[in-house]
Amino acid sequence: MRRSLGFLLLVAFAATALADIQDPPAADYGPTRKLGRGVSNIFFAADDGALFSVMVSNSGGTVTSNSAKLMVTVPPAITAQPVNMAVAVGQTAKFSVTATGTAPFRYQWRKNGVDISGATKASYITPATTLADNGSVFAVTVSNSAGSASSNGATLTVN
Repeated sequence: MRRSLGFLLLVAFAATALADIQDPPAADYGPTRKLGRGVSNIFFAADDGALFSVMVSNSGGTVTSNSAKLMVTVPPAITAQPVNMAVAVGQTAKFSVTATGTAPFRYQWRKNGVDISGATKASYITPATTLADNGSVFAVTVSNSAGSASSNGATLTVN
């Protein structure tokens, strides 16, 4: 027996979708879709911008909602880690990171685990280094509205 099931989803906004399920539900509804009792994990980045609506039916008739546009936000993933640097005393060092996901990104660089004030871009350039900076570890956290990712630490060697 086949029947239509309309359900309302809240995914950073109210969106609606129409799903066709069998009784009992099959375990797999295609290579990228899996419907079960929950509705999480059925939207993917490829669905971004898709329009959804809900159809509600009973003995009095059928009503279809207005369409809602789905906005999929992908958490950041670091694709290029900061690398160790070696500089002479008095030189600066530049640490960089590359991330994928949904922009805009927020960056926060840390030195030895402590946030660096104003270091909020994809790259960080140190002030002129001193021997006291030797062995310092620089790392960054990249975040957006969907989550965050922290980089590996990069060690600064000052000669």
